[in-house]
Amino acid sequence: MVVTGESRYRDQARDVARRLSGHVGRTADRTVFADRDAYVIGSILDAAVAVSDSGAVVRARAALDTLLRRVYARGRAVRHVAGSGSPVRALLEDQVQVAWACLAAREATGEARYLEIAQDLMRLLERDFATPDR
Repeated sequence: MVVTGESRYRDQARDVARRLSGHVGRTADRTVFADRDAYVIGSILDAAVAVSDSGAVVRARAALDTLLRRVYARGRAVRHVAGSGSPVRALLEDQVQVAWACLAAREATGEARYLEIAQDLMRLLERDFATPDR
């Protein structure tokens, strides 16, 4: 859409963003994988901004807030899986994808708290995931 300037691509992108944002909003009652959900939410936020779809931004932001409530606590690594009986473990990609989704939310909404969460996760990456020689 940006490259070609054709409105049909914008319309299709808007449709995809709307449908996806409706699906990711239902995270409260299912098992989620932090990295995958955050990747989709961040992509929806980026697309919604690109096609000026404020409704998709609202729904994706709500999904991100739900995901954060389930997998994030300040100063602690993002849990990989959120669901009943899920093991407590954290993977590098969880931290990166959730931080990226928060940066996309910051861009889409202007809310400083998303930047603060992303910064917290970057500090955690340096503390818990970096190797001593890097």
